[in-house]
Amino acid sequence: MVRKTLVEVLVTETKVLLKPGDIMALTLWISLGLLVIASFLPKSFNSRFILGGSGWIFLSIYWSGQLGGYIELKDYVNIILVIAATAASLFIAHITFQAKIILIKAAMRYLFHYQGLHLLAV
Repeated sequence: MVRKTLVEVLVTETKVLLKPGDIMALTLWISLGLLVIASFLPKSFNSRFILGGSGWIFLSIYWSGQLGGYIELKDYVNIILVIAATAASLFIAHITFQAKIILIKAAMRYLFHYQGLHLLAV
């Protein structure tokens, strides 16, 4: 009887759970989940900007993953559209992250300026 090491068992007997198409579908579902969670959070939660921006980044990863299939097909219209969708998703993610920073600065300005807390300047 030949004894196998744990590494040999893991390498030879494990099944591949995720294929490349499954990974792309997973990024799309993660994106959708993050965007839905961010949209249902109340405005008082600043973490909604982080979740929303992360959702847009995952969506841009999904779109960029679609590019290879269109390159193989030489479908130039969809190549341009996928590049535009990726760039738009990254741009919206940037705006979402910037909105969080602007909101925090405005809140600090309000606290220090209008509430009589002139100890620190923003």
